[in-house]
Amino acid sequence: MEGQERLIYLWNGSEWVKVIGESVANPNLRVRLYGGANFIAVTQSAAAHARTNYGLTTYSALYADDGTNLSRLDMLLAQQDALANTFNGLGVTSMLYGFNGATFDRLRTDGLGVLKVSKGDIQPTRVRKTSTGRVGVAGAKKLFWIACSPDGPSAEWEISDSDVGGAAIEYDHFDTDKHSDHIDFNPPMEFATGIWVEKFDHMKSLVFCYE
Repeated sequence: MEGQERLIYLWNGSEWVKVIGESVANPNLRVRLYGGANFIAVTQSAAAHARTNYGLTTYSALYADDGTNLSRLDMLLAQQDALANTFNGLGVTSMLYGFNGATFDRLRTDGLGVLKVSKGDIQPTRVRKTSTGRVGVAGAKKLFWIACSPDGPSAEWEISDSDVGGAAIEYDHFDTDKHSDHIDFNPPMEFATGIWVEKFDHMKSLVFCYE
């Protein structure tokens, strides 16, 4: 009725009570969310929350435009395999790096995207031997390959880690059909004292590549 005061009442379980607005200047109806006997606190982000406070929890998801629709981006789980080709993951670009002893450098691929790995650069010395004895000068060496050329059946040669000969054999090779061989050592074969040809039977030449 005109001229009569209109109030809002709520039943609290025992009696009716008036619902109070914020203020005369802001006549807003304020409500508060409760979880059981605890109210849900709404505070500024900089404010501290006690462990006993209830907060209003929200969730967000990432979406990406696939050219037609906005698709939700999914997350990989631990130890997850056999993903369907419809899996929507967050695409990232990554690069492999190799350490050169001081800095990290990007690893390159060929034109087809295949990562190729080769032996590192060396300063090789090549020596051709046609008899027993020392290979090059004495001293520690890393042997990368040997090319051997027999001159008849039953060709045989032996090498040791020595500078005078007569040491234990480190490597030997036998060939029965006069067949030339190129032998790669990867990793390289290391010699502490030097390379010595102990046996050179029915051989035309041995070519050593070392550093």
